[in-house]
Amino acid sequence: MKKAAVNQLTKKAAEIAAFFVSVANPNLPNGTVYALLLTHGQQHVMSIDAPAKKDWAVEADMWDPVVKHIYTISDVLATGIAKQFPDKL
Repeated sequence: MKKAAVNQLTKKAAEIAAFFVSVANPNLPNGTVYALLLTHGQQHVMSIDAPAKKDWAVEADMWDPVVKHIYTISDVLATGIAKQFPDKL
C-alpha cells in the first residue's frame, strides 16, 4: 500500500512539473519532461529505500546513474531555454 502511494505521488509530481515546464517553454515537450522527472523521482525513492533496508550495495551502485541522469535533465532544460531565448544566451 505504501509503495503504491509513493508511486502515485511520484507520477503526479512529475506530471504537474512537466506540465508547468512544457507550458512555460514550448521547446520542452510534456512527454519528454515527464519521463525525465519521473525517473528522477524514482531514483530519489530508491536512494531513500536502499539505506533504510541497509542495502549498501544498491545505495552505492546507484550514484553514477543518478549523476548521469541529472546531467541529462540539465542538458535538456538548458537546450530548451537556449532555444526559447536565443538572443539572451
